[in-house]
Amino acid sequence: MSDWIEPPDEAIYHTKEEAENDIYQYAFDHGFALTRADIRYDKKKPRSERRWDYRCEKGGVEKTYGIQRQTGTRMTECDFELRIHRVIADGTFKLQVYRPNHNHPPSTDHRQYAQYRRPTEKEMASIQALSASGIAPRVILDSLLEADPDQVSRTCVLHHA
Repeated sequence: MSDWIEPPDEAIYHTKEEAENDIYQYAFDHGFALTRADIRYDKKKPRSERRWDYRCEKGGVEKTYGIQRQTGTRMTECDFELRIHRVIADGTFKLQVYRPNHNHPPSTDHRQYAQYRRPTEKEMASIQALSASGIAPRVILDSLLEADPDQVSRTCVLHHA
């Protein structure tokens, strides 16, 4: 368990976006991905968001419906969870590690997480320009890979751009 993932340090941020960007970058750098689990609201009217919960993307249990088939899943029931609280007194946002332990080692390949396969805005602009000129998706992907060898987009993303 020594090579497993360490949780981020608790911190205070001026904006929610700053806190979100920081935790998503931490997850990317440490070999896992986060997904938003829940949003809690104030009881007062008008309702406003006061807490955002994030969990490891490998958390949760596979849902089965109808006839069960033998299929694989990325879910490992990982218990890791983070929370961002809005501090009403001073208007800041506090990052709290609610459940610090992962039950899996860090990923070595970011392509297994869908959120990391999405093209950036710059790449989307390039994809749309090349698509409009009638270039095949595999050629567009080759040009993206030539510009950035760490590119993780696939051709199916290019078809939907």
